[in-house]
Amino acid sequence: MKGLSELGLKELPVGKAMEEIKGTDCVICLDEIEVDQLIRLLPVCNHGFHLECADSWLSRNSVCPICRTKLQLHSVVDVDPGDELCQNSISVSPVEPPL
Repeated sequence: MKGLSELGLKELPVGKAMEEIKGTDCVICLDEIEVDQLIRLLPVCNHGFHLECADSWLSRNSVCPICRTKLQLHSVVDVDPGDELCQNSISVSPVEPPL
């Protein structure tokens, strides 16, 4: 399975984790996601991970590590928060990606 290019990674939203995610673990590194940490949010399924963890995973794989949904870049996908795939989603506050 081919991963995303650096340009592809930059298309994905980056945000700061909000209070609602307290206690949520990053399924890639298994560490807790803390409030105000930078996270990468996958627009297809609304799952989020530590920014560094997500970029490492997605540079090798083009699927969400939780639900295995394939990422489709250059397209807008509406996510239904009631969708079964999105029940473990986390809230973020959008920020500019780090340089």
